[in-house]
Amino acid sequence: MLESSIAIRDAAGNLTALQGFLLDITDRKRAEQEIRRRNRELMVLNSIGQTLTESLDLNDSVQRTLRQMTELFSLDASSLYLVDEVTLTLRRIAAVGQRTEQGRHIPPLKMQPELLQHIKAVHATFLSAQGLPIPTVLREAQRKEGLQSAFVVILWSKDRVLGGLVVGSRAPREFSPADINLLIAVGSQISNAIDRSVLYEETRLAYENLRRTQEQLLHSEKMAAVGQLISGVAHELNNPLTAILGYSQLLLSSGQMPAQGMEYSDKLYKQAQRTHRIVQNLFEFCAPNTSLSASRCNSTRYCRTR
Repeated sequence: MLESSIAIRDAAGNLTALQGFLLDITDRKRAEQEIRRRNRELMVLNSIGQTLTESLDLNDSVQRTLRQMTELFSLDASSLYLVDEVTLTLRRIAAVGQRTEQGRHIPPLKMQPELLQHIKAVHATFLSAQGLPIPTVLREAQRKEGLQSAFVVILWSKDRVLGGLVVGSRAPREFSPADINLLIAVGSQISNAIDRSVLYEETRLAYENLRRTQEQLLHSEKMAAVGQLISGVAHELNNPLTAILGYSQLLLSSGQMPAQGMEYSDKLYKQAQRTHRIVQNLFEFCAPNTSLSASRCNSTRYCRTR
């Protein structure tokens, strides 16, 4: 109530009466509280949104978001699980408030297909964990942590379930509709952050594949250029080398040279053969690394037969 009154006095200045009115301002106070609550929600969503977008490291940003949520809603524990719909595997990527060793270390778990089917059938967004068929390991960890109340915010990406945001208290607790809506809004922001993280990872892998392909292409072009150069050099060497081999063989077969000349001709022939083998190796090297024209290939075969 809002009071507004004035004093009424006589000619001597003595107080004779009080006159005023009382105004019921209950609706106005409720409206002010609703405005403050909505401002608080907007501030929280803005803060969590900044946390989730300022880093591409999903685990780090989600961990900080869980701390903010735990403080805002006066929670005792919170954690985030991602689900693989193909293998039905639950994997925890962040957690805050766990006190026991079992609560801190949760291995990947198998999820019952009926639970996922039920969530999809009703498109659930906020569920109590008490009646859910959750894995025994999680139920035992909840018991050891002493959590009396636990709820799950389902994370959606269009028609696909990404995972669940689990919030719990060590005392019995119920969330108001406004708090539930705020938790669902936070879950939506986390879902968007997960989608961005997946898209970033896919883009990074595509860029890495493109970079490796470009490097392989560049290497192939370099090898092709080297192969063409070696092929040309080997081709130019092959013609005079064939003549040296032929004439040295003619000198050895003539029998008209002195012994020293025959020795020199034999050494010349052997070294020419050695050089010929080197040229053949060059041809074999450049063959898989370059694509020669038909005339070049024909001339190469001609040189080898000569």
